[in-house]
Amino acid sequence: MPSVFQIAAFGEELGWRGFLFRHFAPLGFWRRSAIVGLVWGVWHAPVVLQGQNYRQHPVAGVFGMTAFCMLAAPLLDLARLRGRSVWASSILHGSINATAGFAVILVRGGDDLTIGMTGLAGMVALALVSGALCLADRVRGRALTASDGMPAGA
Repeated sequence: MPSVFQIAAFGEELGWRGFLFRHFAPLGFWRRSAIVGLVWGVWHAPVVLQGQNYRQHPVAGVFGMTAFCMLAAPLLDLARLRGRSVWASSILHGSINATAGFAVILVRGGDDLTIGMTGLAGMVALALVSGALCLADRVRGRALTASDGMPAGA
């Protein structure tokens, strides 16, 4: 059963991995992910400026959140693509939202720009995952991120 985090993320995911996923599909996986990630990150600017995710650095946090969203977009797009449903990316998105604050609360040292999922540490991890996806695509001939075989309208 989905948690409140996944249900809340579903609203966002209808836009990012629903409407924009289909709208930018002709651009291919990587370009679509970059554009959707950019829009997704900028969309967060008003709440980030109010202190969400980057309470210590709200202005720099807008750039941090945009970078985070651009780095997370390929993973969420892959979940959407392979799960053939916005619910798949919603579950992943909600899980990220549910756990993102733990490092900022529990880790000593650093700040909101360096630790946690939306800090430098999380961004490095996401960059490594995206790099691995890109490498796997090259080795396997786009087998991981290809949308071949998806039913029309999925």
